[in-house]
Amino acid sequence: MHMEIAAIARRQFGLVSLAQARELVTDRQIKHLVSSGRLELVRRGVYRTVGTPVIWHQHLLAATLAAPGSVASHTSGAAVWKLALPEPGSVEITVQRRRRVRLDGVVVHQTLVLPEAHTTRRHGIPVTTVARTLCDLTVHLTERALAAVVDDALRRRLVNLPHLRTVADELDGQGRGRCTIMRSILAARVQGFDPGGSAQEMRVAKLLVAAGLPAPVAQHRFRIGGRTYRVDLAYPEYGIVIEYDGWDHHGARGAFDGDRVRGNQLELLDLTVLRFTSAFTDAQIVADVRQALARAGYRAA
Repeated sequence: MHMEIAAIARRQFGLVSLAQARELVTDRQIKHLVSSGRLELVRRGVYRTVGTPVIWHQHLLAATLAAPGSVASHTSGAAVWKLALPEPGSVEITVQRRRRVRLDGVVVHQTLVLPEAHTTRRHGIPVTTVARTLCDLTVHLTERALAAVVDDALRRRLVNLPHLRTVADELDGQGRGRCTIMRSILAARVQGFDPGGSAQEMRVAKLLVAAGLPAPVAQHRFRIGGRTYRVDLAYPEYGIVIEYDGWDHHGARGAFDGDRVRGNQLELLDLTVLRFTSAFTDAQIVADVRQALARAGYRAA
């Protein structure tokens, strides 16, 4: 194997494009590498070094190499960024509207708007930015499902609201009928919005509101003895704290001990601390919070 071709392949999941190879060797040499079993054609103009493990990222990169200028997008972009979605069932890429690209097993999206600022590279794969990926996912997801993905991305600091709003504005009105979904999601997330500590915490908050109870404050902060403690949900005016304990969060001993210290400090302030886990039913959670609110003086309007 030509050393420079091998070096490119190592950076690209074992792949090299015909254009890349031609910058280093002649077509005759490329044919020899294929005939001698060192390279194999995986897509038009894309080769794989024989023996390289076949993985999903390789399939995705091969599609973008076969369509120069294209980027991974939609569910494929979500997978690259590890957004909170199931593994994609197909490869999706996006190209400029003026191009016609057909690739077997690949969903090709065309767009009028694909500025450089909407694209980047991750793991060597050209891909839409997180903000653009979230906007593109309106094609696949309902508003409720996409809102959960947006909040997860905000919690993990993969994106921020100003950037997401800028990208959404740039796409609005460009022949994208589903922009109303992102507009609605952003309208509910004004400046100062806190997506909460976890999707499960937000599910509990929505559950309480759906049951006719007031909306709790997410990630509320209490100042105790010169230290700031942040709780999952709270009704500060009623002195009620709600904590959702997931094992994934408490698997480390340090986190477990830290939560016990925080819990003791909250109790010493005479706060009512309600702790829930996945073992609680929705009805139990609602009943316990309703009772705590009633004891604290809350009366439904």
